[in-house]
Amino acid sequence: MSMQTQLEQNRHIIHDFVVNTLAVIPNDFGRLTYITSLRDLSTGRYEHSGLAALYPAEAIQQALKTMVTSAQQVSVEVGFDVGADAGVVLASTNAGAHVRLVLTWSRAHHT
Repeated sequence: MSMQTQLEQNRHIIHDFVVNTLAVIPNDFGRLTYITSLRDLSTGRYEHSGLAALYPAEAIQQALKTMVTSAQQVSVEVGFDVGADAGVVLASTNAGAHVRLVLTWSRAHHT
């Protein structure tokens, strides 16, 4: 597969994921938390059944890794403040599950 074809496929997967999955999550922190929760810590692979039904596994991995890297870069560049968004997420979910997600994200992306 050519580089151009891979880029087009990544763009299509990311667009599909953003429009059909992330659009329903109300804030940036929630979206970032959701994306990073898709990563299986034992394998390092991202798992999303909706995307898996439509796209090749390796293309999904590449697209989601690209998304996570971009999101992390933007969050650092703009000084992403999770305070307000984290409160909204905590208020709308089971706090224990949220803490596990945050710890998972922290371990996965700071090692």
